[in-house]
Amino acid sequence: MNRIGFIFFSLLVGLISCKTDKNQVDNTINIRIKKDPERLNPLLFPNPTAREIYQYIHLPLADFDPESLELSPILITEMPKEMDIDTGMYSGGIYFDITLLDNAKWDNGTPITSDDYIFTLKAINLPLTNAGKYREIVQNISEIIADPNNPKKFRVIFSKDYILALEAAVNIEIYPRYIYDSLNVLASYSFTDLTAKHEAALKEDSVLAGFADRFNSNDFSRNIISGSGPYKFVSWTSDQNIILEKKENYWGAGMTHASLRQGPDKMVFHIIPDELTAVTQLRAGAIDVINEISADSYNELLSDPTVRENFNFYHPSLIKHYYISINNQDPILSDKNIRK
Repeated sequence: MNRIGFIFFSLLVGLISCKTDKNQVDNTINIRIKKDPERLNPLLFPNPTAREIYQYIHLPLADFDPESLELSPILITEMPKEMDIDTGMYSGGIYFDITLLDNAKWDNGTPITSDDYIFTLKAINLPLTNAGKYREIVQNISEIIADPNNPKKFRVIFSKDYILALEAAVNIEIYPRYIYDSLNVLASYSFTDLTAKHEAALKEDSVLAGFADRFNSNDFSRNIISGSGPYKFVSWTSDQNIILEKKENYWGAGMTHASLRQGPDKMVFHIIPDELTAVTQLRAGAIDVINEISADSYNELLSDPTVRENFNFYHPSLIKHYYISINNQDPILSDKNIRK
């Protein structure tokens, strides 16, 4: 993944969706995806196909608005301001003071707190977990300090200014600690304990190794999946479908942010690799939404009056960013003349 610093939308050569609700009785929407996403765990598997589904389950503190392309708050009261640090051990660095929404809750009714944020960042930071892509993003976070007087407030500290500091602080999906660390293992370790410089010692810690094995397992990627989003995970039949259902008494009901909105009662993601089969099911009314189809199939459907009468056609632009990342911390590559 992630969409930090640059934004990836799903590759939609064409997107076709039903104009009318063909499933008014049970209020279900049927969506075709091209392949089995393998995992639904953004920290371990930030895959574009998986994101089509987990975006309704797992939410970050803030995300990019699809219209303005600016970061906007989801689980927090407002976007935090970057503040300079001019004293102490982090002098020359920056920090963000962040406040979670009072009404933001997990599925068991407990509030989302700084403990959940700190747990999530610890799990990413721990070299034993398979969250390497996220570790690259948060590697410049030096410390996280919870407000002792308010469990909804915390401070994220960077020892030096960093161009993507805000994104690194707020654009990470937050996990419920009570599910993903039910034994509260990581509470016994500070954020700074769980860094790559201590990797050798951490690998010898059987308690941490046990936590990492559990966290990395399929249990938390295919069976036990829970977040603060508007939909809950129901079932996954490999290479067939994944089913989500709208949460009852959802804490974010009525809020305007697109990531918090609830639509149909049920979303069924049908795994159909073959395009011809997917188009046939669309024509038959078994599929309501289809994307990532070839230009030929898109144009063929667009030219069919019956299909045009029953479906909307979209061809959104694709925003994509290609780059080469150089590890400036490498002893050799730290010399700009060598990089040149």
